Amino acid sequence: LDSRRAVFNSVIETKTLKSWEEEFIRPDGTNEYIVRNMYPVINTDDEVALIIGYGVDITNIKKIQQQIIQSEKRYRDVIDNSMALVTTHDLDGKFITANPMLTKLYGYSEDEVIGRSLKDFMPAEDKFLFNKNYLNKIKQDKEATGIFRVVHKDGNIVYSLYNNYLKEEIGQEPYVIGFA
Repeated sequence: LDSRRAVFNSVIETKTLKSWEEEFIRPDGTNEYIVRNMYPVINTDDEVALIIGYGVDITNIKKIQQQIIQSEKRYRDVIDNSMALVTTHDLDGKFITANPMLTKLYGYSEDEVIGRSLKDFMPAEDKFLFNKNYLNKIKQDKEATGIFRVVHKDGNIVYSLYNNYLKEEIGQEPYVIGFA
């Protein structure tokens, strides 16, 4: 009650809408979520004439959000614990994401790779064929399979079999998901 009084006083002072969420535990033990709003009505003298307060039950929305978070976590756990390297990159070949297998296979941390080009990790003699043999193929055929060579962080060459697929979604930048 004191916190609502403080919000009420703040609405009078600032003459702006204040919104917040409240969580309640129902008698059956489940949670209920309410968005509360206090809206000032300003008169012709630029004073708060009255405050309209109302709440909206957002419990179902919160449940859906929690289910999405849990689902995303499960998928992330599958990818992070995969024995395959799983990456995404943009159409210029710059890494967007990589799972922990990156470190096991090539010795690089995620931070050392994200935002950098795949070419940065290839032997010098392979780099000039990157666009022709890989990026152009993925853009045209929407998939590419083959063997690529990566310079391990320790300097050794690692050979990897890859299967990569172009993903295009309306309103989103296209990207490539790769499995190696």
